[in-house]
Amino acid sequence: MRKPLNPQTAITTSSIQILLQYAAKQGVNLQDALVGSRLTEAQCQQSSDTIQAWQEIQVVRNLINHISNRYGADFGQGIGFGLEVGSNYHIAGYGMWGLAMMTSARVVDAVKLGTRYLPIASRFTKISVDDTEEQAILCLHNHHIPEDIRPFYMGRDLASIVVILQSLLSEHDLSSLTVHLAYPEPDYPQRLTQLFSGRLQWGCNRHQITGPIGIRDRTLPKANPLTVALCEKQCLKQLKLLDARTSIKGKVEHLLLRELDKSPSMHKIATDLNTTVRTLRRQLENEGTNWRDMMLGLRMQQAERLLSESMLSIQQIADQLGYSDASAFSHAFKRAKHASPEQYRRQSEHLNGMLLSEHQHA
Repeated sequence: MRKPLNPQTAITTSSIQILLQYAAKQGVNLQDALVGSRLTEAQCQQSSDTIQAWQEIQVVRNLINHISNRYGADFGQGIGFGLEVGSNYHIAGYGMWGLAMMTSARVVDAVKLGTRYLPIASRFTKISVDDTEEQAILCLHNHHIPEDIRPFYMGRDLASIVVILQSLLSEHDLSSLTVHLAYPEPDYPQRLTQLFSGRLQWGCNRHQITGPIGIRDRTLPKANPLTVALCEKQCLKQLKLLDARTSIKGKVEHLLLRELDKSPSMHKIATDLNTTVRTLRRQLENEGTNWRDMMLGLRMQQAERLLSESMLSIQQIADQLGYSDASAFSHAFKRAKHASPEQYRRQSEHLNGMLLSEHQHA
């Protein structure tokens, strides 16, 4: 039994950007696409930002309703809608993850790296490599997500994998692959046929892509071990960031940093996380922290950065950190750091000057 997807799992904004682009082409109003997700257009467009899994799921459900009304439930609620969206993906749009696969030495290396860091691209489909002596097999699973959205995500991620394979393989190798789908053949098989030049098999036992075992060892034209190493380092960093933001502490910190200047209340953050203050307090305690310590810790962390790296006045820093006035900020900083903001800034300037002098004489 697979563990259900945690609805508060942190995911990147890349997928929702493609969803919203697709929605716009279908004439869907942005606000209608985002209804119930607690997302703004600005949040969705921040490529370095993260959202929660339930928020993307809400947008998907909104679009499923729209597409079902326009093209019929068979298409909107089935795999077809996902296939259409997934065909809009491109390997270059996956950033470091995509570049790492493109510059891998062989197909098998690209597949191993891609599956290792798959959560960067999708938390909604899991991939296993189930090769035999004669066949290379990629098997797709998504029983860990709600049943009503499984066809969409299976179609989307299957189509996006095919797009990736098109970037890695020759047309000859692509034509040797077979896509197996554990759904009965719908009324629109041509949508996948247009996307994929290989064979399709419907009504199978599981979702998978198969090909001759020799395809694993195909060398890739853009192989570059140095690029792969650099990209993989960034992929690991990004994956750790996503995992950190999946913890309740990480998610709270992420939300607090967005609006620290407004001094958001615990009720506001709990609402943003789709939970209650009581539950949030208990979750923070389970992770060994509390609201007051987190708020103070983040404020002091940002205060140190602004005092040492900016020329902002004490009043301006107090405003950015959500304090009522400069005096309240100075009092809190001195109590936490045993030095006034002015003293800390002078010490930082002195230290920076010493480091600069050593560097110039090195």
